Amino acid sequence: KLEQPLGGDGARKLSVQLELNEKARAKLAPGLNYYVKGPVFVDLQSGSGASRQITADLTKASILLDFAGWSKGPGVEAAASFSMAQKDGRTVLSDFELSGGSFTMRGGASLDRSGLVAADLSRVSLVRGDNVSAQITRTKGGYDVKLAGASLDVRAIVKKVTSSFDSAAKSVGSTGISVSANIEKVTGFNSETLSNLKMSY
Repeated sequence: KLEQPLGGDGARKLSVQLELNEKARAKLAPGLNYYVKGPVFVDLQSGSGASRQITADLTKASILLDFAGWSKGPGVEAAASFSMAQKDGRTVLSDFELSGGSFTMRGGASLDRSGLVAADLSRVSLVRGDNVSAQITRTKGGYDVKLAGASLDVRAIVKKVTSSFDSAAKSVGSTGISVSANIEKVTGFNSETLSNLKMSY
């Protein structure tokens, strides 16, 4: 759909609605298939310059955030909106927001053909009660994750980190994760809580 402002003033806007499978996503945003599996329905609009404004229905897709030990299965409602541009061989997502029934994520990220390069997230809530910010950077050995905020359920992260240690002990070159955190309230296994937690591992 092509929209032309009345009077001929202003830029034309191109709006396209389509369903993206893995092959189409690989062309549109290389690296995204590491985290999204299955069909995604998108509304794509031309933005300023080379950027594109995208809204996506992710309900029928799976979302896999392996570095956080978190996933969303198909059938669980989820939607995303963001501005996307290509820069220096990377896909840059800005004004990113992912939301569902019990999870929210806001911020920006960049990806290449190997997956996530970096993310600066002002709000991360993967389970009810989470309220943290996150900075994620890909390193030679895996990912470096910095977390800060009011509250966090760390059970999924603990499982991921311990499994990464086990994998590293069994094989050379395994992708690992390092985490540093400054959280006011942390919830763990058996409903145990810790206050004013500062940690690095």
